[in-house]
Amino acid sequence: MVKIGVHDIIDEISEVSDIATREKKLEEQIVKMLAEWKHLKFDVQDYKDSQTYMLVGIQPIWETLDEHIQKTILIESSPYVKYQIADVRSWKNTLIRM
Repeated sequence: MVKIGVHDIIDEISEVSDIATREKKLEEQIVKMLAEWKHLKFDVQDYKDSQTYMLVGIQPIWETLDEHIQKTILIESSPYVKYQIADVRSWKNTLIRM
C-alpha cells in the first residue's frame, strides 16, 4: 500500500468511505420500513349485515404510516440519497397514497 501511495490519498478514501456509509444507512432505513409493513394486519369486520366491510383496529397502522411518511421525507431531503432518490420517492408516493 505504501508503494502505490495510498497514504497520499487517505483523506479522499476516508471521505468516500464516510459518504458510502451514510448512503448505506439510508438504504437500511428504507429496507427496515418495508419489512415493518409485512407484519401489520389489516382486520376487517362485517358492517351491519350489509355485505360491506370496514377496517378495525387501525390505530397501529395509522401510527406506522405517519412515522414512515416522516422518516421518508427526512431521508429524501438527505444529501446522501442521490443514488437512491427514485426508490425513495416511489416509497414516499406509496405511503402518501395509502
